[in-house]
Amino acid sequence: MKSFFTSLALFLLAIPHVAAHYRFTTLILNGAATTPWQYVRQSNNSNSPITDVTSTNIRCNSGGSSGGSTQTATVAAGATVGFKLDQNIFHAGVLNVYLSKVSNAATADGSAGWFKIYAVSAVTNGGSSITFPTD
Repeated sequence: MKSFFTSLALFLLAIPHVAAHYRFTTLILNGAATTPWQYVRQSNNSNSPITDVTSTNIRCNSGGSSGGSTQTATVAAGATVGFKLDQNIFHAGVLNVYLSKVSNAATADGSAGWFKIYAVSAVTNGGSSITFPTD
């Protein structure tokens, strides 16, 4: 249970990067949305992509390397977990979701190893067209 939660917390850290320049600000737990930034590290990035993939900002977004006042959610086994954006998605693309196991979600900086838990890839017909299931 504890390792699931720590992985979940790091997932929250990774979301802004996985989603390019969209911000997932709200945890949804068993269908109930929490307060924005309550369980997600707040960044100082309004909606701009992190363009330097060698920067530590790629892990926790700009300004998100510290847990600060972010709370820790308790998630029971079998619970439904989701996340909410602070705006609509205006263009489709590939979606990748990663987690990282940490010992303390409040102090983790995103430097631990990452593993992919979900992906939505582009669909092609051999090269003449491309569509995105996220569209």
